[in-house]
Parts: sequence; structure tokens; C-alpha cells
Amino acid sequence: MAAKKIPCLMPSEREAVLKLCRQEFRALQRVQHANIVKLIGVIVDDVKSVTLLMELAEGGSLRSLLTAHPEKVVGVLGTQRQLLRGIAVGMAFLHSQTPRPILHHDLKTDNVLVWADEATGGFHPKVTDFGLATGTGNNSMRSDMRKRGAGTLAFKAPECFENVFTTASESYAYGVVGFEVLTAQLPWEGKTEPAIMMAVVAKHERPPLPSDLGSSGILVPLIERCWAQEPRDRPSFAEVAEAPELAIPEGASGAVGEGDAALADKMNAVLAMQQQLVGVMREVGSEMRQMSSAVQANSSMLGALLQDEHGC
Repeated sequence: MAAKKIPCLMPSEREAVLKLCRQEFRALQRVQHANIVKLIGVIVDDVKSVTLLMELAEGGSLRSLLTAHPEKVVGVLGTQRQLLRGIAVGMAFLHSQTPRPILHHDLKTDNVLVWADEATGGFHPKVTDFGLATGTGNNSMRSDMRKRGAGTLAFKAPECFENVFTTASESYAYGVVGFEVLTAQLPWEGKTEPAIMMAVVAKHERPPLPSDLGSSGILVPLIERCWAQEPRDRPSFAEVAEAPELAIPEGASGAVGEGDAALADKMNAVLAMQQQLVGVMREVGSEMRQMSSAVQANSSMLGALLQDEHGC
């Protein structure tokens, strides 16, 4: 069991933390899932802090794994798929809750815990640390509620800079998580907060993905769909969880063998054909809209001519 202490410097701050803890604890009781960290209890005896009791993740966070042992994830397609699919399944479960979706508000690699999976040689992920049901982005499990570091900013969707936050905003954050899983790099490392905002909102830029990803390159189209500029162009987590890019062959291990690499090449070819088909469909749609406009214009002209004839 793990304990996470949240310091409360002021009595008013303690009340706010307690309120959020109660909200989060009640919400977590109804969202038991294999890809969501279990919150076991809350300790409120200390007037200067609130302590959360959670299941212990011996592997730590996904971010700590990528920092300490990038070789266990980067270039290992099976492990990358297992991590990304597990996160997507957990998030899809949160978003499927009724009467309204539960939003995480702070999805990032620091907020994904991992357990070693002996059966696959990879890692089992669980989402943690979310400000549930508050609708504000506040997070009762954040160690310092007053801080919103550059790490969180790096995962913000363009619309979030205008205080618009939806399920699609979390798909964007997932795309940035995917960038880290592919590269082990920190997104926008070395950039200031204003520079990140300018890059994301005004320039439509994203953290640069290397071109030499090998078989892991199959995951790039999915990541790019998730961090699309427009929210309507991003897939839901239910769609991400079923994406062909994340399909794990039956009996496959976390490591990538020749069979996995060959399958990746085939899927890359299929995805390329899909991209071409989408492009063709868009062109056809554009031509049909132009034809429709021309028909409407001709119909208007014909109607005008007929009226003139009747008038004569």
C-alpha cells in the first residue's frame, strides 16, 4: 500500500482538500477497473495534511520508467502497445460513466503507474491522480494544489488555453503521452510556457517525432490523430482502444520479434492505403460540393428564365 501526503498550510486549504478528497473517493468507489489505480482510504487525523492510501505500484510512474529504463520501452513495440492500449482502456472506462463522463483533467506520464507483467515481459498501466467530478481541473491527489507546472502545460490541448475542456482534450493529452512512450523524451523540453502556448495554439506545432522509429513508427498515425488541432478530428478513447495500431497479436510478448516487425510493415502499408483513401474521399467530396453548387446555380438561372418567359 502506498501513502501520498498532501500538505495543507492554511485551514481554508485543508477544507478544500478534504472536499476534493471526499468527491474523489466516492467517485473511485464506482469506477473499479483493471487500468485505474485503487484508492483504499483517506487519513485526516493530521491537521496539517491529508494522506491518501492507494495500491502500491512497485514500478513507479510511467515517467520514472521512461527516465530510468528507456530501453525497456523505446523501440519495444509490444510493450508500447500494451502501455498505450491499457491507458486508453482505462480512460475509455472513465469517459463511459453516466450521467456524465468522468474527466481526468491531468493525463500525463507522471499520472500513469506501471506494474511489471511477467506474462508478456512488458508493463501493465493504471491511470491515477485525477480530479474527478469537480469539473474544474482541480486535483485532490496533486501534491501541491497551487502549482500547475510546465509538465502539465505540455499536455494541454489548444482549446484548453481558452478554458474549454472536454473528453477530446484528454485525447490530445494522450497523444503527448504517446510521444513520450515512443521517444522517452519530455515534451517541449527547454521551451518556456509562452513558447509552448505559441507553438500549440498559433503555429499548430507538436513535439517533434523522429523519423527513424523502426517498427514503432506504426503508432505515429494514431498519435497524430489524437493530437489533431480540432477537437472534432480526435478519436474517442473507445476508438483508440480498438485502433488497429494497438492490436497485440495473440501470444505475442512485450519484445518485438521478426513476426512483429513483419506485421508492423504490413499494417503500415494498410494504414498508408487508408490515408490515401481518405484523401481521395475528401477530393471526391469537394468535387461533389462544387457540382452541387453549379447545379443550384443553373437551377436558379433556369427558374429566372422561365419566369421571364411567363412574364412575356
